[in-house]
Amino acid sequence: MQPALASQAPLENESLANPARQERRQALREFQRQLVERTQRACSESSSAQMRLAVQAGEQSILLDIAHTAEVIPYEGIERVPHTCAWFLGLINCRGRLTGVIDFSGFLGHPVRPAQDADRLLVLSDTLAVPCALRVSRVTGLVSLSGFSTQPRPLDEPPWVSSIHVDRESRTWRLLDLSLLVGDPVFLDVVSR
Repeated sequence: MQPALASQAPLENESLANPARQERRQALREFQRQLVERTQRACSESSSAQMRLAVQAGEQSILLDIAHTAEVIPYEGIERVPHTCAWFLGLINCRGRLTGVIDFSGFLGHPVRPAQDADRLLVLSDTLAVPCALRVSRVTGLVSLSGFSTQPRPLDEPPWVSSIHVDRESRTWRLLDLSLLVGDPVFLDVVSR
């Protein structure tokens, strides 16, 4: 019985040693709780078809279908995988499931930057059948497309960019179809050449 108590002591000391980390985790849990509440509220409103999750990936402003996202988690615990593209950051254990982590800005061709405190992992829904999380710079929250103007979609956009929208501050947002993205051969080929 004593060894069990001794093995618990370091865990208690460890949790006491890093209160800033616990505060960040608590703040993230609160943000997730609020996001879930807003998502549920948005889904129950008549305009739910217009609601999208807004995120920043580097300099890119991205809109995502709420149904394609499962949760937002902190950027931590990533195990690098050798011989993979720079934008494939590695693997995490997300609720007992190995999940690949993609730096979305890097995937789009921008340099992969070092991790920042504001970075989040956007875990994709199980409905997409690819265990994946996108590293984003910031999660803005839910927005309604009713406040955006739709722009013509440039021909050189990838097929998984379903439409282009501009908000009231004249920022351009790309609405992604994640079901097409996870089927893109380039997205699935993470081996470096």
